[in-house]
Amino acid sequence: QTVPLTHEKLEKAGFNVISSEDMFGEVSDVRFHEVFESARGQRLTGTKVGLWCTYIFTYVGETLRLLPKGTCEVQGLLMEAAASFKEAGALGLVTPGYLFVCEKKKAN
Repeated sequence: QTVPLTHEKLEKAGFNVISSEDMFGEVSDVRFHEVFESARGQRLTGTKVGLWCTYIFTYVGETLRLLPKGTCEVQGLLMEAAASFKEAGALGLVTPGYLFVCEKKKAN
């Protein structure tokens, strides 16, 4: 959904929107999608290398029957989602931290 559409729906549901902002916009020096590109976000698990390490770990664990069947497949899906999330974030199409501050309108 777009921000204006969400704003409209909140008002239609009976809320007064006081403010709205992207909490990951200008507040942080690390854009959320950058954690999928490098270790700049201080998270190895989100980087391409980290994702592949996790994939290999799940493959080995599943092969040795230490992890449930399908774990490796799920990790593959998460890797695809991370790639899409990174691309959408770089293009400014999505943010995980858009905040709406609202108050319920008082009944007359």
